[in-house]
Formats: sequence, C-alpha cells, structure tokens
Amino acid sequence: MIAIREELFIEGARAIGLSSLAILSRHVLPNLLSTMLALAALEMGSALLLLGELGFVSVFIGGGGAVAGIVGSPTVIFAEIPDWGGMLGTSWRYFRALPWLPAMPAMAFFISIFSFNLLGYGMQRFIEKGRFYPSGWSVMRFVAISAILLFGAQFILLQSGPETQFKEKAKAFSIERAWRDITFLTSPEMGGRVPGTEGAGLAASYIAAQFKSLDLTPFSTGSYFQTYPAQHGQILQDPVLEILDANGDVVGTIEEGIEYDRFNVFSNEGSFQGKIMIAGRRSSFVNFQRGLFLVIETNFGRVAIRIMPDDSVPDVDQPPLFYGPLSFLSEFPALVLRESAASELLSPIGYDIEELITWASSDERAVSEFFTSLSVRVRFGLRYDIIPAINVAGYIPGSDVRVQTQRILVAAPSTGNSPYQGKVYPGADENASGVAVLLEVMRLWQEQEFVPKRTVVFAAFDEVGGLYIM
Repeated sequence: MIAIREELFIEGARAIGLSSLAILSRHVLPNLLSTMLALAALEMGSALLLLGELGFVSVFIGGGGAVAGIVGSPTVIFAEIPDWGGMLGTSWRYFRALPWLPAMPAMAFFISIFSFNLLGYGMQRFIEKGRFYPSGWSVMRFVAISAILLFGAQFILLQSGPETQFKEKAKAFSIERAWRDITFLTSPEMGGRVPGTEGAGLAASYIAAQFKSLDLTPFSTGSYFQTYPAQHGQILQDPVLEILDANGDVVGTIEEGIEYDRFNVFSNEGSFQGKIMIAGRRSSFVNFQRGLFLVIETNFGRVAIRIMPDDSVPDVDQPPLFYGPLSFLSEFPALVLRESAASELLSPIGYDIEELITWASSDERAVSEFFTSLSVRVRFGLRYDIIPAINVAGYIPGSDVRVQTQRILVAAPSTGNSPYQGKVYPGADENASGVAVLLEVMRLWQEQEFVPKRTVVFAAFDEVGGLYIM
C-alpha cells in the first residue's frame, strides 16, 4: 500500500475528489489482490511447516507434554489434541522400527505445503497474465462469496458432523443419576474407599450390582470381581528435618520443601540423628545417584537427602508409587530437599549452596564427601503393605465378527487415597465422579439400545488395578 499510494493513478483519483474509502476499494485493493492471494496461500504452507517443526521438537499447539515413566520405563510424549504436528512429534522416534508411523503425517505435511505453494503461484500467474480484471465491486463480490462459502461449509459441517449426531444423545446424560452414584460412593460409611478396607469392598459390591442390572457380561470366571494382591503405600508421618544444638535440643525445623524421594522408595518409620555429611558424585555413600546429597550416617543406617531445584520438588500428600517386590524396598530413608531449604540449612555454617552444587557435579576433586559440624534429626514414616484388592469388570460383546476380538477399555479408579494427617479424602472430584460417569454411560447405551461393533470392557480399578485387568 505504501508503494501504491505514490502512483500517478492514486494522485489522479484524489484530484477528481474520490474519498479515501473509494480509492481503497477501486484502486488499491484490486492492485493488491494478486499479491494478497499468493501470500495467503504461501502463508498457509508456512503455518503448516511451523506446525510440523514445533511438533518435531515436542511443542504441540493443541497442548501436550512429556510424562516420565517409572524407573526403567521410557518417557511418554503425548499431544492433547490430535494434529499432524502432534502425530509427527510422537512418532518420529520410531522411524527405524515402524517407519510408516511418522511417514503418514510427514506425507500429509508435504502434500499440503506443496499444494498451497502451487496454488499461490498459479493464482498469481493467472491474475498477472490479465485473465482476471479486478475492480472494486469484483473484489467485494469475491470477499462476499468467499465468506458465504466459508460460513456455509461450516454450517453444513456443524449440522452433519459427528458432534451434531451425538449432541442430542449426550443431552440425555442424567446428572441426577450420576449424582446419586457420587453421593453413595463418597458417603461417610465408605471411609474414602481406601484399598483393602471395608469401604473399598462396599464400593466394589455397589458397582458390580450396577453392572448386573445393566446386563454386562462377566468374564470367564462368571463373576464381575477380579481379586489380586496389591501393594499399598501409606504416609505415617511427613518428613521433618530438625536442627539440633550441642545439647541435642531442637533449635530449628524444616518441614516445608522436604518430601519422600519417589525414585528411591523405602519402607520404615522412626528417626535418625547425627551430623550432616555433604556428598557428591562418585561418593560411596550415594553411589546410586548423581548430584548433591546430605547424608546422616549412624551405626543403625543412613539417610540420604537429595538436593533438587525448588520447582522439581512438588508438594505431595500421597506415598510414591512402587511396583516391585516389597523385599526390594530399603529400610534407609531417601528424601529430597529444595535448594532454598538446603540454603537455609547450610548458610549459617558458611556453605554456599550454588558452590556445593558445582562441586558435586565436578569430576576433578580429591574428596567426594566431607562432614560438617551441623547436627540434625530426621523424622519419617512411610510404609508399604500387601493388601487384598478388587477390580470390577464386565463387557459388552462386539456385534461385528470381524473386529469383535478387539477390545475398547473404559475405566475409572474406584478406590481413594489413604487418610492423611487424620483427613479422609472422599474423592468426589476424582475416582467417585469417574465411576459415576462410567455407570451413566452404560445406562445411556442400554436406553439407546446401542450395540458396539468392537467389544467394550467397563472396569472400576482398585489399587494399580490396570496392571491386573483380565
């Protein structure tokens, strides 16, 4: 526009008294049309290319992220909204074993970007060769027709797409029936439905009765119940670090910013007291991890406290997950401490936390650990037990013999968390509401006489129940 406004025909338009709006519609926009159409097509290709690039580095426009697996398991990368960038970003790592996974979104990107470039180039050539003579009214008509087509297509899709087909059926979801399920599952008699307790058994019986009333098919055992031994953890006491004077009296306490280490799970209750040892990489006291550690070494064992950045130590009120045999659990406590709390602990005795972190990560040093003059006591309580757990599961057989052996799992946790500091967690916003939605979906399917092509399994999981589902 800056270039066009200096042309003689613009000066002539002003001379004959045309308004700015008339000049814009009759002279400027028609001369910009070819460039605008070409740029619009090229920018579409650029936007798609950017989407693919961001997905390749695991940045998803529709949301998503990475979830670290348990020890020995790979990190899982996921996209919340399925798009080509998300498909490419979550599959390119498997191109050696499964090359068709990243090939499909990559091919879609290639064809679309190439097509948009050809479209822009062709439209620009078409207009520049004089086959189309734009004027103010033709531009307006072009914009109006494009808008009508765009909104018309959107209207048709909204009226005929899958969302419209299921919208009316979704309105049949009964909040009242779901609320009755939630009310029962969160009643005081359930006690939070802690795994292995009477409340968890009552909840399982209630869900099984609902499955039976809705004619779900039980598994080969003839029962909706699947019993198995599960490992259940419980925090008996929050970890506390007490600073002691020469007489053994408590002169300071650190309760915030200290948590149980979820990567080094233990089972024990009590306290350890001794002088703080600072240990780093290659230390024989903490050779299972790298980084900066505070160690309390006594004749009865040791406590290892790993120093971590503040934002890497979340406030948790439930025990770390542990899937291995209980015999593998250590008796020695393993904790994590925020850097700010570690600085508060060590600064009074002359240690800088940043210098210690640098020291701990260095290979070029003569010592790997050294004692300080600081005496502390650590109180802790974390216990893991084997409990009887119950999954409740039933299924609707698929109607299509070609795919009925394929199973779709619809599941929700049925049990809740252990009481924490005397507080019971009913779980209405988590497990109880999830079970209520699951039951209401089953009721709607029955009322609407919906028969799926594939077998659909409905399950209410107990503690780590997904590992044991039939």
